[in-house]
Amino acid sequence: MADFVAALAAGERPPGKMVGGLTAVDTDQDGYFTATFEAGKQYGLICFVPSVANNATPHFMMGMVRDLTVTN
Repeated sequence: MADFVAALAAGERPPGKMVGGLTAVDTDQDGYFTATFEAGKQYGLICFVPSVANNATPHFMMGMVRDLTVTN
């Protein structure tokens, strides 16, 4: 995840590929997406929504990322 975020911050193409996601949802609403993940592989969850309170800085630049390893 650190390499992914660093590449984005530098304006470079990050490693990996997108496998799913959703757009921003309204306050107090839920959002869902379906994706197929393979056991034993690592994935990252990353938020691209811009922060209203921080000059439209994307949330991932403020730490809204999570590593995810799929197990059976």
